[in-house]
Amino acid sequence: MRKFLLTVLSCLAFCFALAQETATIDGIKYSLYSNGEAAISHQSSSLAGDIIIPEKVSYNGTDYTVTSVYDKAFWSAGITSIVLPDGITSLGNDCFLDCRSLKSITLPEGITSLGSSCFEQCSSLESVTLPESITSLGSSCFYGCSSLESVTLPKSITSLGSHCFSGCSSLVSINLPEGITSLDFDCFSGCSSLVSINLPEGI
Repeated sequence: MRKFLLTVLSCLAFCFALAQETATIDGIKYSLYSNGEAAISHQSSSLAGDIIIPEKVSYNGTDYTVTSVYDKAFWSAGITSIVLPDGITSLGNDCFLDCRSLKSITLPEGITSLGSSCFEQCSSLESVTLPESITSLGSSCFYGCSSLESVTLPKSITSLGSHCFSGCSSLVSINLPEGITSLDFDCFSGCSSLVSINLPEGI
């Protein structure tokens, strides 16, 4: 028991040593770490307009590389578009949940996964192109994106989570890549405009 507690305390001490501070830079909140990395933290719901996140940010004379996006980072923000830098490899759960003004997003080529409910209820989002590096879409990833008309899925994707495109009432057609082996429940429920979908042989 004592060894376990010492291990936990050591891990906590490491995390606290790694964490440095939070800062708002050019209107965006970041968590800055002593290893030179920065994470996009939870933003105010008043954040609006077209947003471009740089690959690096500077604070108090130190440069930080933007590498991650926290869960619920842009939850309910009034942003209309966002460009994310290449250093980001994943998006957290509920990352853009309820961003009802979001019309477009540019995802970096190195990103590998989108968290659950990542774009849920982004009712103004019309189209999304996913980079070839993505292998999975979390549950409810595009749930309630009622303006979404087209999605380009890369060959690297192997599965779609539950409710992934549920409620995408403007989605007319979708091509599933050959690598997909499973579709979770209610994946396309409520897609009232869907007239065609191809199912690969390996599903």
